[in-house]
Amino acid sequence: MLSNLPTEILLRIISYIPLIRDKCHLMQTGRHLKYILCHHPICWSNMDMSSYPYITNHDFISFIKCRNIPFITSISTSLSSVSNMISALDLSGCHSLSDDMLIALAKSFTGLTVLRLNGYCLSSNALDISPQERKNRIAHFMDQPFPFENQRDHVYQVPPSYFSSIRTSNKHGRLVVPFIVVCSMVDHIPGLSTISIQYQEVTEPTTGSYEEKLASMRLLDISSCEMEQSTLQTILRTYGRQLTSLKMLNIELTSLSMISLLLFGKGLECLHLSCKEPTLLPNIALIVSKMKNLKDFRLNGMRSGDVDFIIENLNIHTLQRLDISPKMNIYPRSSPIHPTGQPISNKITNHSHNNNKNNHYYDHKHPTRLSKHYTRDYTTLEHDLHLTDRSLFRLSHCRHLTELRLCYPLISPDSLHSFFLVNPQLEQFELRCQSNTQFDQKDYLIGIHHLTRLKELQLFSVTITPNALLSISTHLLSLKHLTVNRGGYYVESAEGLNQLLSIPPQLNTLLIGQLSNPIPPLSPALVYTNRDVTDDNYVTFIRLSKQSRWHIL
Repeated sequence: MLSNLPTEILLRIISYIPLIRDKCHLMQTGRHLKYILCHHPICWSNMDMSSYPYITNHDFISFIKCRNIPFITSISTSLSSVSNMISALDLSGCHSLSDDMLIALAKSFTGLTVLRLNGYCLSSNALDISPQERKNRIAHFMDQPFPFENQRDHVYQVPPSYFSSIRTSNKHGRLVVPFIVVCSMVDHIPGLSTISIQYQEVTEPTTGSYEEKLASMRLLDISSCEMEQSTLQTILRTYGRQLTSLKMLNIELTSLSMISLLLFGKGLECLHLSCKEPTLLPNIALIVSKMKNLKDFRLNGMRSGDVDFIIENLNIHTLQRLDISPKMNIYPRSSPIHPTGQPISNKITNHSHNNNKNNHYYDHKHPTRLSKHYTRDYTTLEHDLHLTDRSLFRLSHCRHLTELRLCYPLISPDSLHSFFLVNPQLEQFELRCQSNTQFDQKDYLIGIHHLTRLKELQLFSVTITPNALLSISTHLLSLKHLTVNRGGYYVESAEGLNQLLSIPPQLNTLLIGQLSNPIPPLSPALVYTNRDVTDDNYVTFIRLSKQSRWHIL
């Protein structure tokens, strides 16, 4: 039995369990395991509390004390009792924690190397979340599949007027950490290497020099932060040379900020940024041409402009992940509500959502995920991405490329087929296409069978033909996550759905969205369901183990 193993081996096993919920469940399986988890603080070295947005100071202190983790309860307590056991702390979205509590945590956990204080709990990568955890999150309203098109953060932008309505109705749904508190926390954590403060307000420190205090910082995420351009330029001048990863999506950049990035960011391996002004695209092309070690590049928010020139300046010998998307907005729209709770109009063009219990929970979600308490349906507006076959030809020479995400590019099926042929190492692929008709008849998946190492596939408005579905089910044996949104008539048929659900057992998550017809009867041998899904436009299937049937969430 597991409890009979030596403590050293058990500690090693526990270190591979990332979720606090799973560790708490493990404590309930036996006295020996409970003793280990309660008397070895190292078991909780990665403390991710982002799944508990309503946790209070009292709850957190009780949690820490019950596990014998050294903690300073008073701000004036001596620093001699600090703990170096906790190396990562994620408090994203924990809006009930006070500023004093945050500072006390920093004084207690001086050995932190990772600190995340994002305003909202962010989405998890599709491959980083297990089917059981996805089921738990949806069951406990910790994760929602709506809007279906926005499964990743910062894909769609919500209009500022909608932000105002959210903040007016929900003042406490976001973790707000004054920058002076962030600076106070940094004072006590000398070895901090990763800082993420998305959706916070960043100002220049008024006193003290933080260049020495953040000498170990290598990864910085300030996406969607409110800051002046002068503050951004100061950050780039002060820390740019030491950073290997910089994420600053949804922050407008001026020419002077671009120059600062060019001068001080040449050593970056990861760069995420937005560009709303087409005239700045040549500057971005110049910047990436100087980054010889760039492995991860993401660019979004473009209304227009030639992207091919940027792709041609990327270093094809180091590039591993590429994510390019144009300006994409999502707008809530009101619709008449039937007494049963369902929208009276349920057209596909409206992306109408189905009723769900406890909709009030979603008031406290990430701002790019619309709350069903405020609206029952939404519409999207996407621009074309001026990325053509020329870019695909350039990317076909990237032998280390493992992740590619393209939103509304101007590419042909033949060029994509050629790209698949010479890039079999691809592990994650996402394609979103514009469709003027109900279903675009272009077959972009004629070469999908070459991607034998593919683990995640997301397709939006991409027609899946019977041949393409056959290729997916017979050749993509490593596929774990599949998203199909508006995939065509065949996918919505009983034959197509049953074939999708018969894909080899490595696939554990299947998301099907924007269906134009009711879901046909599914084979009981494949699907276990305890609810009616014939009226659902968005359905999530998960498989908890390779031998089990599919569950519908």
